[in-house]
Amino acid sequence: HIELCSHYISLAINMYCIQFPTRLHTLFSNFFDMLKCWKKTKKPKYTMKSSEETTKQPLLGVSVHYLCTIFEVECKEYLKGIGKDYSTAKVYDIESLRDPTGLIRQKGENVISKEDGKMGASYIDCLEDEDHVGLATHMISYGWGNRILDINSALRAYCQQMKLEEKQTYIWICCLCNNQYRVKE
Repeated sequence: HIELCSHYISLAINMYCIQFPTRLHTLFSNFFDMLKCWKKTKKPKYTMKSSEETTKQPLLGVSVHYLCTIFEVECKEYLKGIGKDYSTAKVYDIESLRDPTGLIRQKGENVISKEDGKMGASYIDCLEDEDHVGLATHMISYGWGNRILDINSALRAYCQQMKLEEKQTYIWICCLCNNQYRVKE
């Protein structure tokens, strides 16, 4: 957890201080809430239960490269279909749990979840190529009211500033890494 916290703080300082300074207080409030949760729980949060054993699932992240290329194209196509423009679209425009489905849930609609073995997987469960998904190296805190374009731009800028390879920088981002089917339940 310490390494993940370190990456989280580094990303927070670089991303939020540079691009979103007024949101820094909220970011650190979320971060300290996350630490409290880790302190209270002794079992890993991400587990896959079988009849015989419980095994820890790796904390996966989506590559910055994937987010800024393939995911961006998926967002543009989805938003065009619902009459919205990518340049102003917010996260909740591509996935609102009030709607029957959204871009994120559509991806895992016919896929069995790696977490619980039920139909309806998280977005990240649908990714396979190592340029697209890998063990999370960073975590991001954001609001569903943030523009998708701003999130991607900040991640790309962070990679450039820190001299990180976008294809090997994997971001844990809740909307794609949490199973939105289970959140809705």
